[in-house]
Amino acid sequence: MPLDAIYVVVFSLAGAVLGSFFNVCIYRIPRGESIVFPSSHCTSCSHKLGPADLVPVISWILLKGKCRYCKSGISFRYPAVELLTGLIFAVTYLVFGLSLETLFHIIFASLLILITFIDIDHRIIPDRFIIAGILLAIVRFFAINDLTWYEAAIGAAAGGGVLLLVDLAGRIFYKKEGMGFGDVKLMLMAGLYMGYMDMIVALLAAIWTGAVIGIIILRVKRDSDDRYMAFGPFLAFGSLTALFWGERIIQYYLSLF
Repeated sequence: MPLDAIYVVVFSLAGAVLGSFFNVCIYRIPRGESIVFPSSHCTSCSHKLGPADLVPVISWILLKGKCRYCKSGISFRYPAVELLTGLIFAVTYLVFGLSLETLFHIIFASLLILITFIDIDHRIIPDRFIIAGILLAIVRFFAINDLTWYEAAIGAAAGGGVLLLVDLAGRIFYKKEGMGFGDVKLMLMAGLYMGYMDMIVALLAAIWTGAVIGIIILRVKRDSDDRYMAFGPFLAFGSLTALFWGERIIQYYLSLF
Protein backbone atom coordinates (compact mmCIF):
# COMPACT_ATOMS: atom_id res chain seq x y z
CA MET A 1 0.00 0.00 0.00
CA PRO A 2 1.42 3.45 -0.93
CA LEU A 3 2.55 5.58 1.98
CA ASP A 4 -0.03 8.29 1.19
CA ALA A 5 -2.82 5.72 1.37
CA ILE A 6 -1.54 4.51 4.74
CA TYR A 7 -1.55 8.06 6.08
CA VAL A 8 -5.09 8.59 4.79
CA VAL A 9 -6.22 5.48 6.66
CA VAL A 10 -4.39 6.56 9.82
CA PHE A 11 -5.90 10.05 9.74
CA SER A 12 -9.36 8.63 9.02
CA LEU A 13 -9.17 6.19 11.92
CA ALA A 14 -7.79 8.85 14.27
CA GLY A 15 -10.63 11.14 13.24
CA ALA A 16 -13.26 8.45 13.82
CA VAL A 17 -11.87 7.75 17.31
CA LEU A 18 -11.81 11.44 18.18
CA GLY A 19 -15.29 11.75 16.67
CA SER A 20 -16.50 9.26 19.27
CA PHE A 21 -15.09 11.52 21.98
CA PHE A 22 -16.64 14.55 20.28
CA ASN A 23 -20.04 12.87 20.63
CA VAL A 24 -19.49 12.84 24.39
CA CYS A 25 -18.52 16.52 24.35
CA ILE A 26 -21.49 17.49 22.18
CA TYR A 27 -23.89 15.76 24.56
CA ARG A 28 -22.37 16.74 27.89
CA ILE A 29 -20.86 20.23 27.55
CA PRO A 30 -24.15 22.09 26.96
CA ARG A 31 -25.62 20.26 29.95
CA GLY A 32 -22.77 21.35 32.20
CA GLU A 33 -21.58 17.77 32.71
CA SER A 34 -18.02 16.52 32.99
CA ILE A 35 -16.62 15.01 29.79
CA VAL A 36 -14.48 12.64 31.87
CA PHE A 37 -16.73 11.35 34.66
CA PRO A 38 -18.78 9.24 34.65
CA SER A 39 -17.42 7.00 31.92
CA SER A 40 -19.39 6.45 28.73
CA HIS A 41 -22.87 5.10 29.37
CA CYS A 42 -26.22 4.67 27.67
CA THR A 43 -28.20 7.89 27.94
CA SER A 44 -31.42 5.87 28.32
CA CYS A 45 -30.60 3.18 30.89
CA SER A 46 -27.29 4.66 32.22
CA HIS A 47 -25.55 1.27 31.85
CA LYS A 48 -21.78 1.61 31.54
CA LEU A 49 -20.59 0.88 28.02
CA GLY A 50 -17.86 -1.65 27.45
CA PRO A 51 -15.06 -1.56 24.86
CA ALA A 52 -17.17 -3.57 22.40
CA ASP A 53 -19.84 -0.85 22.57
CA LEU A 54 -17.45 1.98 21.78
CA VAL A 55 -15.77 1.00 18.51
CA PRO A 56 -16.44 3.95 16.20
CA VAL A 57 -19.12 3.27 13.57
CA ILE A 58 -18.68 -0.51 13.74
CA SER A 59 -20.34 -0.90 17.15
CA TRP A 60 -23.39 1.05 15.95
CA ILE A 61 -23.67 -1.18 12.89
CA LEU A 62 -23.24 -4.44 14.80
CA LEU A 63 -25.74 -3.35 17.46
CA LYS A 64 -28.15 -2.30 14.70
CA GLY A 65 -28.45 1.16 16.20
CA LYS A 66 -29.71 -0.10 19.58
CA CYS A 67 -28.31 -0.22 23.09
CA ARG A 68 -26.95 -3.66 23.94
CA TYR A 69 -28.57 -3.52 27.39
CA CYS A 70 -31.94 -1.76 27.14
CA LYS A 71 -32.48 -1.96 23.37
CA SER A 72 -33.22 1.76 23.16
CA GLY A 73 -32.43 3.34 19.82
CA ILE A 74 -29.05 4.99 19.33
CA SER A 75 -29.19 8.03 17.08
CA PHE A 76 -27.50 7.82 13.69
CA ARG A 77 -25.89 11.09 14.75
CA TYR A 78 -23.20 9.16 16.65
CA PRO A 79 -21.67 7.25 13.72
CA ALA A 80 -22.31 10.26 11.47
CA VAL A 81 -20.09 12.49 13.65
CA GLU A 82 -17.42 9.77 13.71
CA LEU A 83 -17.51 9.36 9.93
CA LEU A 84 -17.53 13.11 9.34
CA THR A 85 -14.56 13.67 11.64
CA GLY A 86 -12.61 10.86 9.97
CA LEU A 87 -13.38 12.32 6.55
CA ILE A 88 -12.33 15.85 7.52
CA PHE A 89 -9.08 14.61 9.07
CA ALA A 90 -8.29 12.63 5.89
CA VAL A 91 -9.06 15.61 3.63
CA THR A 92 -6.88 17.84 5.80
CA TYR A 93 -3.95 15.48 5.29
CA LEU A 94 -4.59 15.21 1.55
CA VAL A 95 -4.68 19.00 1.16
CA PHE A 96 -1.85 20.01 3.49
CA GLY A 97 0.27 16.87 3.79
CA LEU A 98 2.16 15.68 6.83
CA SER A 99 2.98 19.06 8.37
CA LEU A 100 2.61 21.27 11.39
CA GLU A 101 -0.01 23.21 9.44
CA THR A 102 -2.11 20.04 9.23
CA LEU A 103 -2.03 19.67 13.00
CA PHE A 104 -3.31 23.23 13.49
CA HIS A 105 -6.02 22.79 10.87
CA ILE A 106 -7.19 19.53 12.42
CA ILE A 107 -7.62 21.26 15.78
CA PHE A 108 -9.45 24.15 14.09
CA ALA A 109 -11.72 21.74 12.20
CA SER A 110 -12.41 19.84 15.42
CA LEU A 111 -13.63 23.03 17.09
CA LEU A 112 -15.93 23.66 14.12
CA ILE A 113 -17.37 20.13 14.36
CA LEU A 114 -18.15 20.59 18.06
CA ILE A 115 -19.66 24.02 17.44
CA THR A 116 -21.79 22.72 14.56
CA PHE A 117 -23.58 19.98 16.42
CA ILE A 118 -23.98 21.86 19.69
CA ASP A 119 -25.51 24.75 17.74
CA ILE A 120 -27.88 22.36 15.95
CA ASP A 121 -29.01 20.80 19.23
CA HIS A 122 -29.07 23.79 21.57
CA ARG A 123 -28.72 26.87 19.35
CA ILE A 124 -25.74 28.07 21.32
CA ILE A 125 -22.02 28.36 20.62
CA PRO A 126 -20.08 27.93 23.88
CA ASP A 127 -17.53 30.67 24.52
CA ARG A 128 -14.91 28.10 25.51
CA PHE A 129 -14.62 27.01 21.86
CA ILE A 130 -14.31 30.60 20.67
CA ILE A 131 -11.57 31.30 23.20
CA ALA A 132 -9.79 28.07 22.24
CA GLY A 133 -9.97 29.05 18.57
CA ILE A 134 -8.58 32.52 19.23
CA LEU A 135 -5.68 31.07 21.22
CA LEU A 136 -5.09 28.53 18.44
CA ALA A 137 -5.00 31.36 15.87
CA ILE A 138 -2.45 33.29 17.93
CA VAL A 139 -0.19 30.25 18.41
CA ARG A 140 -0.46 29.39 14.71
CA PHE A 141 0.45 32.96 13.78
CA PHE A 142 3.79 32.67 15.55
CA ALA A 143 4.42 28.98 14.77
CA ILE A 144 3.75 29.04 11.02
CA ASN A 145 3.78 32.75 10.18
CA ASP A 146 1.88 32.36 6.88
CA LEU A 147 -0.32 35.38 7.62
CA THR A 148 0.66 38.95 8.37
CA TRP A 149 -0.79 40.51 11.49
CA TYR A 150 -2.99 42.86 9.46
CA GLU A 151 -4.37 40.00 7.32
CA ALA A 152 -5.40 38.22 10.51
CA ALA A 153 -6.78 41.40 12.08
CA ILE A 154 -8.76 42.36 8.97
CA GLY A 155 -10.04 38.79 8.75
CA ALA A 156 -11.32 38.94 12.32
CA ALA A 157 -12.85 42.38 11.76
CA ALA A 158 -14.46 41.31 8.49
CA GLY A 159 -15.79 38.01 9.81
CA GLY A 160 -17.22 39.38 13.03
CA GLY A 161 -18.06 42.80 11.62
CA VAL A 162 -20.26 41.64 8.73
CA LEU A 163 -22.38 39.46 10.99
CA LEU A 164 -22.52 42.15 13.67
CA LEU A 165 -23.94 44.56 11.09
CA VAL A 166 -26.54 41.97 10.10
CA ASP A 167 -27.49 41.55 13.74
CA LEU A 168 -27.76 45.30 14.32
CA ALA A 169 -29.82 45.74 11.14
CA GLY A 170 -32.24 43.06 12.33
CA ARG A 171 -32.61 44.72 15.71
CA ILE A 172 -33.13 48.18 14.22
CA PHE A 173 -35.39 47.42 11.26
CA TYR A 174 -37.17 44.23 12.31
CA LYS A 175 -37.04 44.61 16.09
CA LYS A 176 -35.56 41.15 16.54
CA GLU A 177 -32.21 39.42 16.60
CA GLY A 178 -30.76 39.47 13.09
CA MET A 179 -27.85 37.14 13.85
CA GLY A 180 -26.94 35.30 17.00
CA PHE A 181 -23.99 36.89 18.78
CA GLY A 182 -22.40 33.44 18.98
CA ASP A 183 -22.23 33.49 15.16
CA VAL A 184 -20.51 36.88 15.31
CA LYS A 185 -17.87 35.55 17.69
CA LEU A 186 -17.44 32.39 15.62
CA MET A 187 -16.56 34.32 12.48
CA LEU A 188 -14.33 36.72 14.38
CA MET A 189 -12.39 33.68 15.56
CA ALA A 190 -12.37 32.05 12.10
CA GLY A 191 -11.29 35.30 10.46
CA LEU A 192 -8.41 35.68 12.89
CA TYR A 193 -7.34 32.12 12.11
CA MET A 194 -7.67 32.24 8.30
CA GLY A 195 -7.19 35.88 7.28
CA TYR A 196 -9.44 38.14 5.26
CA MET A 197 -9.14 36.47 1.82
CA ASP A 198 -10.36 33.10 3.05
CA MET A 199 -12.94 34.88 5.18
CA ILE A 200 -14.57 36.27 2.03
CA VAL A 201 -14.91 32.74 0.64
CA ALA A 202 -16.17 31.44 3.99
CA LEU A 203 -18.92 34.04 4.26
CA LEU A 204 -20.06 33.59 0.65
CA ALA A 205 -20.12 29.78 0.99
CA ALA A 206 -22.07 30.04 4.25
CA ILE A 207 -24.60 32.49 2.79
CA TRP A 208 -25.22 30.45 -0.35
CA THR A 209 -25.58 27.09 1.40
CA GLY A 210 -27.64 28.67 4.19
CA ALA A 211 -29.97 30.24 1.63
CA VAL A 212 -30.51 26.96 -0.24
CA ILE A 213 -31.06 24.87 2.89
CA GLY A 214 -33.19 27.63 4.41
CA ILE A 215 -35.54 27.64 1.42
CA ILE A 216 -35.87 23.87 1.66
CA ILE A 217 -36.64 24.03 5.39
CA LEU A 218 -39.24 26.75 4.87
CA ARG A 219 -40.99 24.64 2.24
CA VAL A 220 -40.85 21.41 4.26
CA LYS A 221 -41.94 23.08 7.52
CA ARG A 222 -44.40 25.45 5.90
CA ASP A 223 -47.06 24.85 8.54
CA SER A 224 -44.69 24.47 11.46
CA ASP A 225 -44.14 27.06 14.17
CA ASP A 226 -40.50 25.99 14.52
CA ARG A 227 -38.68 27.02 11.37
CA TYR A 228 -35.65 28.48 13.10
CA MET A 229 -32.37 27.47 11.46
CA ALA A 230 -29.07 27.54 13.32
CA PHE A 231 -26.58 29.40 11.12
CA GLY A 232 -23.47 28.18 12.95
CA PRO A 233 -23.25 24.94 10.91
CA PHE A 234 -23.24 26.90 7.65
CA LEU A 235 -20.54 29.23 8.94
CA ALA A 236 -18.50 26.18 9.95
CA PHE A 237 -19.02 24.64 6.50
CA GLY A 238 -18.01 27.89 4.83
CA SER A 239 -14.91 28.12 7.02
CA LEU A 240 -13.82 24.59 6.14
CA THR A 241 -14.47 25.22 2.46
CA ALA A 242 -12.28 28.31 2.63
CA LEU A 243 -9.62 26.51 4.66
CA PHE A 244 -9.28 23.66 2.16
CA TRP A 245 -9.98 25.33 -1.18
CA GLY A 246 -10.18 29.08 -0.55
CA GLU A 247 -7.02 29.94 -2.49
CA ARG A 248 -8.10 27.85 -5.50
CA ILE A 249 -11.58 29.38 -5.47
CA ILE A 250 -10.15 32.91 -5.37
CA GLN A 251 -7.66 32.16 -8.17
CA TYR A 252 -10.41 30.66 -10.33
CA TYR A 253 -12.63 33.66 -9.76
CA LEU A 254 -9.85 36.12 -10.62
CA SER A 255 -9.02 34.13 -13.78
CA LEU A 256 -12.47 34.96 -15.12
CA PHE A 257 -11.51 38.61 -15.54
